[in-house]
Amino acid sequence: MEVQYDAQGRMKYHPDYHPNHK
Repeated sequence: MEVQYDAQGRMKYHPDYHPNHK
């Protein structure tokens, strides 16, 4: 599983990722 980041530099595809996650 690759960890990808959105434009904000946040992890998009990650087990601990949440839409509201800082």
